[in-house]
Amino acid sequence: MPELPEVETVRTYLDGHLRGRRIENVAVGLPRLVKNRTPEDFAASLSGCAFTSVSRRGKYLILHLDAPWDLLVHLRMTGSLLYGEKKDEYGERFVHLVFTLDKGYLFYRDIRTF
Repeated sequence: MPELPEVETVRTYLDGHLRGRRIENVAVGLPRLVKNRTPEDFAASLSGCAFTSVSRRGKYLILHLDAPWDLLVHLRMTGSLLYGEKKDEYGERFVHLVFTLDKGYLFYRDIRTF
């Protein structure tokens, strides 16, 4: 599990890359990662939203949106949130969520989730 300094490093990295970026589409490759909604509802509710900032509460990352809700993420044991310019930048084998942004992509990748 990432320790607190690593989570803070991820927060800083994401805040610099995501601030002001708008979500155009969300592809859910592993439905059980989405809690309290269906994957279709999750994707529909995030489409069109823009990131305003990224904060942290303990080991949880809070991706603030210009919407009435925010996106709460826990990296679990080996998960990572990565920003990339190309859709296949990190491969597809362990990428379970892909957020298509107005410029670039946000990937949730976890090598221990099958």
